[in-house]
Amino acid sequence: RPDGREWIHPARPSDEFLVELEGLAPGATVVLSGDTGWRLVSAGRSTGRGWKLLEVRLASRQHPVEVRRTWAVHATLPVVRQWTTVVNTGDAALRLRRIDSFRLRLAPTPEDLELSWLNNYCRGLKPSPSHPVHRRTVGVNVRHHVETGPYSPDCAWFTLEVPGTAAGITGGWEWSGPVKVGFGDWDGPC
Repeated sequence: RPDGREWIHPARPSDEFLVELEGLAPGATVVLSGDTGWRLVSAGRSTGRGWKLLEVRLASRQHPVEVRRTWAVHATLPVVRQWTTVVNTGDAALRLRRIDSFRLRLAPTPEDLELSWLNNYCRGLKPSPSHPVHRRTVGVNVRHHVETGPYSPDCAWFTLEVPGTAAGITGGWEWSGPVKVGFGDWDGPC
């Protein structure tokens, strides 16, 4: 619900990415981020089944790696979907050790935010004694990590709320492997 509150932290962009790979240099791990030099391969828009999509393809200037970022906005659903694909464009095998595909810096208030999530996938995503809703306060000098995936206990959705108001943001993720999502004050307050 619109309440005039600006959620995005104004300090710098929120959608940077980080990719950590093995196999590009002998015995070393290489970290590629938005600051490591990229060439625009292509950018295109498409539509289908109520979604508008934007895909941007970037090639590393130093390594045989391509990163594809896709954003999807639905005509009626109040969500933005975003995913990242890493492509090995070389001949040598690479091992993808880590990918941070989405970083969002929030600063709706100077006060700490309330993080909520539900353990595991219970029927209908409804709380129960065996699947309670967990809550933590995140903000200055406080960080919390939620792990998810096929063998982790935590679920794939969260809410961040301004305590004492009806203002909040919710998010979720789909995975094909283990995921760790961190909440806290890397670039303050969350």
